[in-house]
Amino acid sequence: MRSVYLFTIVFIICLSANAQLKRNPHFISINGGISMPVGEYKSFDTAYVSSAKAGRYFGLEGAFYVTKFLGFGTNIGAFINPVDEKELAKEFGEQYINNRSITINSDEWLNGYAMLGMYLTIPIKKLRLDFKFLGGAVNSEQPLVEIIIDEQGGQSVIVNKSTDALAFGVNYGAHLRIPIISKLYLRLNVETFTSLPELKKQTENLSTGDLSKEKFEQTISVLNAGVGLTFSF
Repeated sequence: MRSVYLFTIVFIICLSANAQLKRNPHFISINGGISMPVGEYKSFDTAYVSSAKAGRYFGLEGAFYVTKFLGFGTNIGAFINPVDEKELAKEFGEQYINNRSITINSDEWLNGYAMLGMYLTIPIKKLRLDFKFLGGAVNSEQPLVEIIIDEQGGQSVIVNKSTDALAFGVNYGAHLRIPIISKLYLRLNVETFTSLPELKKQTENLSTGDLSKEKFEQTISVLNAGVGLTFSF
C-alpha cells in the first residue's frame, strides 16, 4: 500500500511539473563569479607547488533538452586563482631563519575546461532549477613563481617555472533561473570542479644555476559561485 501511495505522489508531481513546462527548457548562458579553492588545491605543500586562494571564473554554457526535464549540453570556460604569496613566504621563512627578507612575485593559476554531460530541470512555478552532471578536459597551468631571498651577505633567486597539464575532470552543480523579461533569465549558480593532473615541478636557483625537475599528481578542486544571464529558447 505504501508503494501505491509513493507512486501516486510521484505521478502527481510529474504531472504538475509537466503542466508548468510549456516547452523544452533549452538554454544558452554566460556566467561569472568567485572561484574558491578547496582541499589540497587550497593548501598545497609549497615544497612542491604554490597554494591557491580565492579568484574568479567565467564560462559559456548551453543545453538542448530531449524532454521537458532531461537535456544534454556543454560548459566551456576557465577558473583563475592567485597564488597565496603570504603562505609561500611563511614556508620559505621557516626554511631560511636568518634571512632579512623574502619577496614573492607570482602569476596566477589558470584552469581551462571543456565539459559535456547531462542536465535535469525541475520547474518551480516560473522558476527553473537545473542540476548538471558533466565530465571532460581540464588544463591546469601552474604559475611562474619567483622567490627572492635576501640573506646576510647576498641574495638568492629561486624560480618555480610555469608548466601545464591536461587531465580528466568532473563538474556538477545547480543553477536557479529567474525570469526577467520574455525568454531572458537571471541565473544563480553554484558548482564544483575536480581534476587530478600530473604536474611538473621545475625549480631553478638563478644564483647557483641548480635546476631540479619532478613529476607528481595533485588534486585541483574549486567551488564556484556566481551569476549569469540565460536565454531560453
